[in-house]
Amino acid sequence: MVDVKLEGNGNGLGGIVGWANGNLEIINCVNLNTLLNSNCATGGIIGVGEDMTGGIYNSYNAGEIHVKGPSSSGIVGSTNSNIEIINVYNKGDITENGNFGRGGILGSNYTVVGSGNVYITNAYNLGNVIENNLNWSYAAGAICGYPSDTSTLTIENSYYKKGTCSVAVGLRKDSLYGVSSLNEINYEEMIKNFKEFIDDNKSKTSEWKYWILGEDGYPTLDYNS
Repeated sequence: MVDVKLEGNGNGLGGIVGWANGNLEIINCVNLNTLLNSNCATGGIIGVGEDMTGGIYNSYNAGEIHVKGPSSSGIVGSTNSNIEIINVYNKGDITENGNFGRGGILGSNYTVVGSGNVYITNAYNLGNVIENNLNWSYAAGAICGYPSDTSTLTIENSYYKKGTCSVAVGLRKDSLYGVSSLNEINYEEMIKNFKEFIDDNKSKTSEWKYWILGEDGYPTLDYNS
């Protein structure tokens, strides 16, 4: 589906999966559709991952997200789960009202110690994450909006375009994560870092695709390799 506007009010709204539970792996998926008018957690790929295992791999979102729900993001709206988010990027803007947790890659991880761990790597965000109209004005970030506990969220090898949001990680926890602005690294170097990660983890990534420089000048996933 292309140029479709998706609306929903329920457990979660997602460009690929609205609400996920149990073991699920999303691989090589793309959302180009606009998501709007949702009063639930919303994500370009997954809206809500609850008590889920697995992850999202080799996927991206280019659809805009205009919602009123509690948490929204280009990739995963909200989760309390043990999941990986690897080889992903977001190009869609995240706007409108929301209670908390607005991020380019992850809106919020509402995990507590022992209940789930979110691992993000090989990720970048180009979409604007609007910081106004939040109950907690600082619960927005270019990568993650609301990290409930730093021990349950790991971010590695991830980047964002300067100006998309004032911080990479919300709740004023920016300094706790090694996230770089795209202004501080050239795209060829970023692709090299992405590929080195894949080479170092071949046992897990043997079926994953490699990164190349896209026609727009930004890294993209090579689905034809």
